[in-house]
Amino acid sequence: MAAAVQDEEAGNQKLADACRRVADLEQKVRELEQKQSTGPLVVAGIAAAPAQADVNYCFEYPTAPASDSLLSTKGCWCGPCVNIFPTHDPTSPPRVFKYLQPSEQDIADVIQSKDGSYRALCNMSVVSVDGVSVLEMSLDRAIRTVQSEVMKSNNAYQLPGVQVREHKPLRILQQPVVYCKLDNTPDIAWVAEVSGKLVVVAVQEVKRAFTSLVDGLQQVATYTCAAAAGMYNAGVDHDKILVPMSVCTGLAEVHGAAFMATPSFPVAVSTSAVLDLQTDQGAACAHLHRSLAKKQMERSLQLLDEASAPGRPTRARSIPAEPGGGADETTWFRPSFAVSQVWPKLGGVSHGLMDVRDVTLLRMGHVFQKLYASPASRFVCFPICFANNVLPPPLTKGGVSALLFPNLTRDGYRCGLPEDLETARMYISAVKEAMIALHEAGVIHGDMYISNIMWCRSPTSSSVDVKVIDWDTAFLAQDGLPDGMERTWKTTCKWCLYQTRSPQVDDVVNLRLLDSFMVNTLEHFCVEDTYLWREWMQAAGDKPVRNLNSAFSRMQCLYVRHNGWPEPEVCRVVLGSKDEQVAVRSSETAAAATMPAAEDEEAMGSVGDAARAPPAKKARPEASGPPVSPSRN
Repeated sequence: MAAAVQDEEAGNQKLADACRRVADLEQKVRELEQKQSTGPLVVAGIAAAPAQADVNYCFEYPTAPASDSLLSTKGCWCGPCVNIFPTHDPTSPPRVFKYLQPSEQDIADVIQSKDGSYRALCNMSVVSVDGVSVLEMSLDRAIRTVQSEVMKSNNAYQLPGVQVREHKPLRILQQPVVYCKLDNTPDIAWVAEVSGKLVVVAVQEVKRAFTSLVDGLQQVATYTCAAAAGMYNAGVDHDKILVPMSVCTGLAEVHGAAFMATPSFPVAVSTSAVLDLQTDQGAACAHLHRSLAKKQMERSLQLLDEASAPGRPTRARSIPAEPGGGADETTWFRPSFAVSQVWPKLGGVSHGLMDVRDVTLLRMGHVFQKLYASPASRFVCFPICFANNVLPPPLTKGGVSALLFPNLTRDGYRCGLPEDLETARMYISAVKEAMIALHEAGVIHGDMYISNIMWCRSPTSSSVDVKVIDWDTAFLAQDGLPDGMERTWKTTCKWCLYQTRSPQVDDVVNLRLLDSFMVNTLEHFCVEDTYLWREWMQAAGDKPVRNLNSAFSRMQCLYVRHNGWPEPEVCRVVLGSKDEQVAVRSSETAAAATMPAAEDEEAMGSVGDAARAPPAKKARPEASGPPVSPSRN
């Protein structure tokens, strides 16, 4: 027992130390950004004002091979990482899934058709009769190998004008250095020649039977990102580039693609789960993925022809690192992104919290997969990717890990509360709609702070559009509270409403109260009341995120006190035991304001009854005066 307690204490201390390291790291990054800029910068996803100078993050020059054995070693990999299953299409407007992911109906139609050509993928002979996998590859062409079987299966998807090259280093294929060096060798590359130069339009890795396809997924992604950068160097517009990729063992297969998130930032994403080629479902799905990849290669050839037309401007991102640099250095693509386009989210997924990171990313992947397939997707800011060793300026080594999101401020979004009552009410309505959509999709956000709710006036109607960001704490309601969150959240204000949950209601529904508390708090202060509106305005407008969150924390504490709930320690810290500025509303208003936002009246009815607050104290005289006249935007 004593040993177990000591282990737990040691684990808690290790986690606390890691959290402090991450906090220090975030502060250093922000200080570096501020030194680099002459104006306010994007911080935590929002900008107080347009920046005078952009900030560019880059990646360290690759020094290690893109081998699967290396990728399994913690801390060695540099660059974007690929999800092991498809969660969402990170392109805008969406183009990866649109062009490279078959529908369920397409798969069913192939299985039911009389053609049956997809069955060829079921018949790759990669295992001997005694159950041993044949070799992955061999220089002796007479020997049957996994690669020779995969190459035979590729014949049905050949494309005129495209050569299939086996085991050619990236140097020979004339590709730029992106996240791996030029001596790296893709197993199979589909290559086109345009104006005397080679361009790779698809990549495939081969692994022995019974090997995990995940081992090869990140490896093939590095090669495919180099191919995407090569297409950009060849003159193709960055927002039209798609390079299919796959990993095959002869028994199973997985697919994906690389794209250009910005003109200088190639990223890869998976488009399929692991497909079992020994089943009709898996083989038919793999057949369709290969067929769609062939069509994408046709589009790429057309784009390359257009880019090589006379009069088209040429571009070259591959610049020598320094005069007299070696062959690799002279073809370095220098992957990077500007903060005005991509927002790096540090914190819970930082490499400072390695064990927590992997669990969090997996949980977030399931959340994004659920949201992307639901009507809630229009309220979600989905990440571009997770990346290792991102270098904030002026660092050249020792980067950070981060989730990378599109920066919504470029589309006019902000996060400070609206400064006039009319827009504020539209904002509340939009936030409620977003929360209800998340909950109907089975997702609890868990941290609906105002800094995590980006909004803008709709250009087509008298309403507000919102996007929810920062998904570190999100989880599927059916999975229950993630480990450790209950202990953390019990000390927060939102737990006060969750404590009123009804035992007669399923906890999948009760968990919604964690988000409802945040929305109810906003609604409580969005009224024509001098005192309450004054508190609202403290969290309104273009203010630094730290100030906005501080103001919203105070609003939460006031909401708890106004409803007469037992106060967590944070309320006493923020408000004090006797805050003269705290006005308590009438019992009728307090009870109404405590009602959770009802996504489903029947499901939430009993929750609402349980959540009503005890009668509140009589309101202070100053709270009943005339409302302030909010300024208009």
